[in-house]
Amino acid sequence: MVTAFLSTTEPAAVPPNTSLVLGGVLCGVAVAWLAYQIFALIYRPYRMAAESWEFEENRRIQLRTASRTYRWLEPLVEEIKGSSLLGWLGGTARVENALRLRGTTVPWTAEEYLAVRALESVGVGVGAWFLVSNFAGMFVTGFIAVFAAFCYLRIGVQKLSGTATMRMARFKQRLPFSVDLLALMMQAGGGFRESLRTVVNESDGHPVGEEFAGVLRSLARGQSMRASLEEFQNRLGDGDVDELVFAVVKAEELGTPLSKIFLTMADQIRLKRSQWAEVAAGKAQTMITFPGLVVMLACLLIVVAPFVIDAIENSPF
Repeated sequence: MVTAFLSTTEPAAVPPNTSLVLGGVLCGVAVAWLAYQIFALIYRPYRMAAESWEFEENRRIQLRTASRTYRWLEPLVEEIKGSSLLGWLGGTARVENALRLRGTTVPWTAEEYLAVRALESVGVGVGAWFLVSNFAGMFVTGFIAVFAAFCYLRIGVQKLSGTATMRMARFKQRLPFSVDLLALMMQAGGGFRESLRTVVNESDGHPVGEEFAGVLRSLARGQSMRASLEEFQNRLGDGDVDELVFAVVKAEELGTPLSKIFLTMADQIRLKRSQWAEVAAGKAQTMITFPGLVVMLACLLIVVAPFVIDAIENSPF
């Protein structure tokens, strides 16, 4: 009878896990939404080359040539490049300033550069997830993936800023000698464009040559010397360049010989560099005090330690 009862009794139904069902539904909705967005990006209408501005098309061609990420994911870059979150993570103003000072031939905008870096950082995060998922729990894996993606984005921005800073330092280092050469060429009877072209040829491949070549290109496009120099000033945003441009523009207005202006400005730039070096040396002397004190104490311990150890070992106590 007991056997018959057990054989006829059905197993109790297991109640469904509500959180598991809800999680599955949410995951399905998220996957469907992501698939819809991807297809919408892929099949959205594009402007034909004949309908768009030629300069913008040429700029995009240069970006596609310079960056694989942009070439493969250009629609996605266009969608996310204006995100305020990217501006907060990467610092749009900082990236824009670094791109301007780096003097790159790739015509990035700050939003496009940050969007490309962000998409690459997502790839880095996904790679970190797959690498770590076999060795750690989900929480630790997710944290490492997000941290790796964030670090990749920040390191890219830091590297860009470092390159721009080094380039600007090289520019300022050679600027007074280039201004001297301009003055000598103009004293010898050369015009402003001819003297500027000589400086560009002498500084080929150097930031000074690249920036002055930009001034020559502006003059060749038909811009006035004042407009070309102001464009040069806005591009660099440096105090020495501001003073140089101001002096040249005023000399043109007042009819003062440019050769004298350039000689005076070269001396002033050298004087400012020497003053900056003195200030930096004073700061370094102050900052080295504590490390020097630590080294001195370490040397004192090395000298005194044997005597202290010997006194302790021979002590009657």
